[in-house]
Amino acid sequence: MNLKEIRDLLLVLHSNLLEYQKAKYEKDYEAITNSAQFFKLVTSHVDFVWLRTLSEVIVSIDELLEKGILVEKQQEDLVAYIKSLLESKGLESAFEKKYIRAIAEDGAVAVAHGALLKVLKI
Repeated sequence: MNLKEIRDLLLVLHSNLLEYQKAKYEKDYEAITNSAQFFKLVTSHVDFVWLRTLSEVIVSIDELLEKGILVEKQQEDLVAYIKSLLESKGLESAFEKKYIRAIAEDGAVAVAHGALLKVLKI
């Protein structure tokens, strides 16, 4: 499995999830008028907290790729963790609930999710 490819697909998924959550925020609260406001919301507003899980995974992959030497065990553990995030287990964690809802409500999220499942062979 190519960790770079997984990372790239996670970035697409993360971007689509950010747009999905942004639209929900604007519907529930107010329009986001600039990128600074959006950044502040993403990093501090409770409605965006659940997305940090994917942000942290992407950072972990970046750190591994930056080292240039991939330890197979680290890569396997990271891929296993990503799979566990993307698979619905009925545990209904905060991430899982919101993620499943995003897949159901947003076509771009569903497509990105499907692309990752295919690469991860889930």
